Amino acid sequence: MLERDFGADGTIFITRRDQQFTDMIPRLIDRGVSFVEIGANDAIMLTVLSAADFAPPEGARALFSQPFRSIRPPVAPG
Repeated sequence: MLERDFGADGTIFITRRDQQFTDMIPRLIDRGVSFVEIGANDAIMLTVLSAADFAPPEGARALFSQPFRSIRPPVAPG
């Protein structure tokens, strides 16, 4: 639910704190939305599983990296 629109400075949304919001995040990012804070937290952590080396985007940093073995066969790129 739209709480307050600050125009070019951003927007405040109020939403439920559950899987529904988690599922919504990739769609918002695909539309160019970025997050300054979530739930009054300005440090936002995420988990990335990648078959290749991963470089965090500008302004982000990796806290740790843990190699793992997949039990599934590799997927061809593209």
